[in-house]
Amino acid sequence: YTTDVDAWVAVNPDSELIPVARANGVTHALVIPMGGRISGVSGLVRLHGWGVENMTVDKASCLHIWWPGMSLDARPKEELSDPSTRKSLEEQDKARRLQITYLDEFFDDAEAYAKAMASKEPDFAVVPAWESVLPVLKKDIPIMIHADEARQIKTAVAWAKRRDYPVILAGGRDAWQVADLLAKEKIPLIYHHVFTLPAHDHVPHDVHFRTPGMLVKAGVKLAIGLRPGAWSASN
Repeated sequence: YTTDVDAWVAVNPDSELIPVARANGVTHALVIPMGGRISGVSGLVRLHGWGVENMTVDKASCLHIWWPGMSLDARPKEELSDPSTRKSLEEQDKARRLQITYLDEFFDDAEAYAKAMASKEPDFAVVPAWESVLPVLKKDIPIMIHADEARQIKTAVAWAKRRDYPVILAGGRDAWQVADLLAKEKIPLIYHHVFTLPAHDHVPHDVHFRTPGMLVKAGVKLAIGLRPGAWSASN
């Protein structure tokens, strides 16, 4: 939970990746912090300028959450009937639920911090980790939730709705399965999987090429992005 990490300062303005991306039509980029559950705050930069300060358009664009995995065990029923296996599956389910609980506890503390700051108590101590969350609580910036599986997306959307936070979804590999949900809840998506192979044998080979069109037709506000990594921007 490193909410006070600002990613824009990590840009190398002399990187050869920048002019390559710019030559392929990419004029701006969102610099995203990586690692952990809440990895920090991204910054918007233009891919032209004399140094990172000159390139930076917005130092705080989104707070980033990498959503917990929600994958299910697909082994045959015969194997799942084993008592030790069932216990392991129950532990996995408990661990998944705990991750959501930890997220709620963190944001509960952040909201309590915001109330304490507003009360102007004399012994109030500034905490950088929660200071970085205040723009989200004030709805000045959204949370960007990175999620690919349909179960992840559904859980993330439900969580954001329950807490009344503005969110953008990033990744969205299985978003075509929940297009109506994203449209109904007005969740924008940055789709990362145009070049990703299908996740399952029964899925059509071109599903990820067709997904953006399916989402737009359903009414989802969409941008085509890339999996995090400046080396692939030229694609």
